[in-house]
Amino acid sequence: MPLPKDIREFNQDVRACIQRVMAKLDIASTQFLFLWCDEFGGWDAQKQKYNTNLHAHGVYVGPFLPYEVLLEEWMEIRKSKDGARGVYIKRQKLDHAPRELDEREHARFARALGHALKYTSKHVGRADGERLAKLEAAFHGVRRVHTMGLAYHADLGCSCQCSLCESPCAGFNGHQGDHSCKRHRAGAGCPKCASPLMFPRDSSYAPISLLKREGRVDLDEARRQAARDRTFAGPRGAPQ
Repeated sequence: MPLPKDIREFNQDVRACIQRVMAKLDIASTQFLFLWCDEFGGWDAQKQKYNTNLHAHGVYVGPFLPYEVLLEEWMEIRKSKDGARGVYIKRQKLDHAPRELDEREHARFARALGHALKYTSKHVGRADGERLAKLEAAFHGVRRVHTMGLAYHADLGCSCQCSLCESPCAGFNGHQGDHSCKRHRAGAGCPKCASPLMFPRDSSYAPISLLKREGRVDLDEARRQAARDRTFAGPRGAPQ
């Protein structure tokens, strides 16, 4: 397995590659978003051992990215190290694409993001203890998820007005439901911070036991507890 310093160097090379490509194509940091997640792969049935090939799965949003330019820069950066030649670009597809362009692109990004981030936890339910220990040692002190471009200083606020007044909407960019300001916000928000709750359209039912293992709390129960905390709050705030 590669050492943590090897993974740090790999991530530095990925970042340097994207920076070179963007400079060559004259694409500013405010015009693209790139996110990638480090990965080793799983069980190799042919070799009867776990994969140790360090690679990454990324999500790119921005102007057209020529495959030849990306491949050339990556090969140039890694030729004196491992001679890596593998670069693969695939447009994210949808099984049931929405008709509206904005909704379709939003769904495509969400699916691509889910594909990249699933590798942070896929080994937990599949690998044995020895493999998990090796992964823990390899990623000790190393981040697995990295971002560039619009991931920094992004404007996440909704640009619309409240549907009941002229105040700015207090929701997040791309939220579902009516637009509402802080004064007219519906009471169905988060019991702790009053932020709008997110219910993605592709949500599905799941066993309650599974949701509890993930640490999820019943919404009505959380609201009752928040009300009790406000009722019994003393001069120093709610009891801990």
